[in-house]
Amino acid sequence: MVSYEEIKKVIEAQVAIVKPYVEPVWNLFSDYAYLQIAFLVIVGYLFAKLISHYVPYFLFLLLDKFDKDEKFSLARELVGLIKKLIFQLLFLISILIAFKVTSFSLEPVILLIKSLIVIVIGMFLSSAIKTILKKAAYASGEEHDDTKLIQPSTLPLFENAVSILIILGIIYQVLSLWGIDITALLASAGIAAMAIGMAMKDTLADIIAGILILTDPPFRIGDNIQIDGRIRGTVKKIGMRNTRVFTDENIEIIVPNSLIGNSQVINESSSLNKHLRIQFNVHVAYGCDAEEIRTLLIDIAYGSKNILKDQPVFVRISSVNPESIKFGLYGWIATPQKKSSAIAELNELMYMRFLKEGIEITLPRLDEVAVVSHVPVQQDVVIKELPKQEIYIKEFPDTKQEVEVKEFPNTKQAVFIKEIPNLFGTSKAKKLNKISKKGEEDE
Repeated sequence: MVSYEEIKKVIEAQVAIVKPYVEPVWNLFSDYAYLQIAFLVIVGYLFAKLISHYVPYFLFLLLDKFDKDEKFSLARELVGLIKKLIFQLLFLISILIAFKVTSFSLEPVILLIKSLIVIVIGMFLSSAIKTILKKAAYASGEEHDDTKLIQPSTLPLFENAVSILIILGIIYQVLSLWGIDITALLASAGIAAMAIGMAMKDTLADIIAGILILTDPPFRIGDNIQIDGRIRGTVKKIGMRNTRVFTDENIEIIVPNSLIGNSQVINESSSLNKHLRIQFNVHVAYGCDAEEIRTLLIDIAYGSKNILKDQPVFVRISSVNPESIKFGLYGWIATPQKKSSAIAELNELMYMRFLKEGIEITLPRLDEVAVVSHVPVQQDVVIKELPKQEIYIKEFPDTKQEVEVKEFPNTKQAVFIKEIPNLFGTSKAKKLNKISKKGEEDE
């Protein structure tokens, strides 16, 4: 194994060879720090270009012998990342050396360059690890191998976890370079995390649901799904917060993962052969020959371009309604994505064939209404007439107030007024006394 001392001797020998050619040019700009920095930066750029072009090429020749996968070449991907890393590191290091060897040395500029070097290394590690994870997910060539930990469906989960860890590491290293104490930041991070968690509870619910979808997938990328019977399409991407579904009209629907976790999901692509059986319903009037209808529907199915001919096709009487007989045609299509086009084609073929054969297709009655829900409505009620009633006043509560009584019903029963509430004011007391005396005389 080559030791550090041997590498140092080789580098010193190469520097001794180049020094006689570079030193005269360097002394020429000895009084101009800016020109010295520009000279070193240009030399560093050319050197970085040269090294990044040839070193990855020899590395690719070495790694390509162990990588025979034509679909996804790990060697090709890694060499591309290494080439980019070598160029960026050598160029940044040349800038750093230029500021250090000249009199024009600024500590903030040097710290900034070191921070950029940390960021470049962190981004390289993130890209390299994601590339290795992608290779592991598609290693066996079978995308739905449930025995593997890293699968195409769980790949976004691992990629997001790697990104978060790398970003946290970069932030920690950069803050350490600038001499910032992160102990206080870590102490306050707990309180901030609680506040953020309460403010972003919906987002956190989507993220947790996304992790559950990725670890225990009810569907995979490319599957045709239905969500609560309202959303139907093909899954294109499963993210941490949402899932992207494309409909048959090529419309993208972004569904929050929390909604998927709390909804009924129908996966139409979960079968082994990816075929889907469809049911095509036809309402026929009474009096038609059932055997004739069955023969016609089977002929229509075999005449369809979407119905598979190597799969069974059959017809059943699904139900008998008061107005019609419901026939169900059952057949298989190649993929769930062809369901809409298959139903449309069967509708057209059925209409043309039944019209030719003179078979009556029943329609829903217009006078039949289905009440789905009831919404309370405020209405005004007008009472035109009430039956005549007689009122007999037997007793009032005890009070010292007096009111005017204009009219009593014609009755022979005695009236005892002990207390009357003040409804008309005290000015009517005299009229009440007269009415009371008159009543006593009548008795």
